Amino acid sequence: MQPTKPVYQDLEVINELMNIACDDPDRLMAELGIDARVQGKKYAGACPVHGGDNITAFNFYPDGESTRDNWICRTKNCHKKVGANLAKLIQAVKSRELKRKFSWDQTVQWLCDFNSMKLKDVKMPTEEQRAKRRASQAIHKLNIGPQQKTSGWSRDWIRS
Repeated sequence: MQPTKPVYQDLEVINELMNIACDDPDRLMAELGIDARVQGKKYAGACPVHGGDNITAFNFYPDGESTRDNWICRTKNCHKKVGANLAKLIQAVKSRELKRKFSWDQTVQWLCDFNSMKLKDVKMPTEEQRAKRRASQAIHKLNIGPQQKTSGWSRDWIRS
């Protein structure tokens, strides 16, 4: 029998907390004090991790570029130094804000508080919900949108 992991290290639970937080990206950016604007499927602003001034260098993808909750710093590659998921972003932003290390346990607690839930109450998605998420992520990767039906009339035909 395998020993159970401490709850703060159960990555499935942490991933679900991050996934829930990404459902409200506007509030998430505001709570973290990140001044970012919506640009298509991403939020863009100055990097809050290194305190940059390039207003397009920081990109947060609540619905994912390749996975949900990804972020990128395009000037100093902060995402490579601290980690590119939401929990690592929270940890880095709060550490900078508090001028001390924001621990992993504090990060998980921050996510719980943000989502107004207790860690033990996080419900894992059903297999059907996971399949829908995977399909949605695959569609986002392919950048496929609803197809518009055409009338069959060309622009040139209409102008003539």
